This record gives sequence, structure tokens and C-alpha cells, in this order.
Amino acid sequence: MKNLKKIIALLLLIICAITNASAQENSEKANRQAEIKHRLDEAKSKLSLTDDQTVKFAEINKKFATNLREQKQEVKIRREQFQKMKAMRDEKDAAIRAILNPDQYAKYLDVQANRKAENKARQDEKK
Repeated sequence: MKNLKKIIALLLLIICAITNASAQENSEKANRQAEIKHRLDEAKSKLSLTDDQTVKFAEINKKFATNLREQKQEVKIRREQFQKMKAMRDEKDAAIRAILNPDQYAKYLDVQANRKAENKARQDEKK
């Protein structure tokens, strides 16, 4: 009887852990989706994108994010990984440049530079 109670308690504990992990994963996914939407809205307003440009911009970013995830999963030498990621960023920038007019592209580069500076500042604060 004691063993049965221990087994039931253990099963309940496992079920609670699985449920909690699943809820946390769903929450993280929702946060990522909200961040993606926020960045797209921000790009649309700052770059004055048309609806057609917004769709293409989102597709380019989605493709880049998918490729980036795949690249990070591959085990490579750090230098090779850096070179591959740089090539992917250059490809993304070329695709974005093709859909934007010169003024929009200049604003895009400015936004990217500001974001890079903010990320660097955040990393410096962590140190």
C-alpha cells in the first residue's frame, strides 16, 4: 500500500512537471511571436513600408531566422560558423535592399546600427 502511494505521488509529480514545461514553452513561443510582430510593426512605421513591402520584409526575416536556427544547430568551428552567418546576413540585406527604395534602405541601415549599439550596450552592462 505504501509503495502504491509513492508510485501515485511520483506519477503526479511527473505529470505536473510535464504540464509546467509545456506551459512555459507555449509562453516562450508567444513571447517570440509578439517580439516578431513588434519588430515588423516597428520596421513598417520607421521605414514607411507599403503593404507589399511589409509582406516581403516579413518573408525575408522569417527565412533568415529559419536559416539561422539551422546554422546554430550545426556543430562547426567557430570561425566557419561566423563566416556562414555573415554570408547569411549579407544575403538578407541584399534581399531587403531589393524591396526598399534608397531612402528606406538608408533608414533600415540606421535602425540596424542603432539596434547593434543597443545590443552592445546591454552586453557591456552584463559584464
